Amino acid sequence: MRLCHSDDLSKVGLLASRLSSTLVLITLALVAFVLACSTRTHLPVDAHPTEPVNSAPTSETSAASTLPLKVLADIPLTGGTTRLDYQSLDSATGRLYIAHLGSDLMTVFDVNKETMVGDVKDLRPVHGVLAVPELHRVYASATGTNELAVIDDETLQIVARVPAGDYPDGIAYATKQNKIYVSDLHGKTDTVIDAKTNQVLTMIQLGGGAGN
Repeated sequence: MRLCHSDDLSKVGLLASRLSSTLVLITLALVAFVLACSTRTHLPVDAHPTEPVNSAPTSETSAASTLPLKVLADIPLTGGTTRLDYQSLDSATGRLYIAHLGSDLMTVFDVNKETMVGDVKDLRPVHGVLAVPELHRVYASATGTNELAVIDDETLQIVARVPAGDYPDGIAYATKQNKIYVSDLHGKTDTVIDAKTNQVLTMIQLGGGAGN
């Protein structure tokens, strides 16, 4: 068994002390590296670093902020403060047709005179609204009764009620074909209606719910 001299023991202790200090420094460096990597933003392989954002307002932003928008009038509608849905504007007459869903009626508003024209009631509840000036008709979908209401835009009277699937919603008009298309949310179909006879022509299977 070899015995170490006291000088040798001192050298060994000094070496151990230096190794411990070195290990501590290496450990601290590794911890700092890991923290730096974890807080660093990683970009996709094909991505490019984000360029400095120009805080100066663009011409579009400046134009939007200087638009002469102001409240002209605050006009109460009939039916109370309940939910509204679709709206359709007849630009020729200035009439805006508003689906007052929460009150089961369609409100007619004159945007030029800023006055109420009237209401079409008994639409439970009305969702979609579409004005077709060339036919002098306004169409409104009533989901509670699963029908499309056909309304005369001059008398504001309902002239026909057409079955339109399960939960009819959005409405579109094809001018050349003279057909009305009503999307059916729950029935997953599109109801096609002859605009002249107000009769259902066919149901197009969509394979999924079509709301709007």
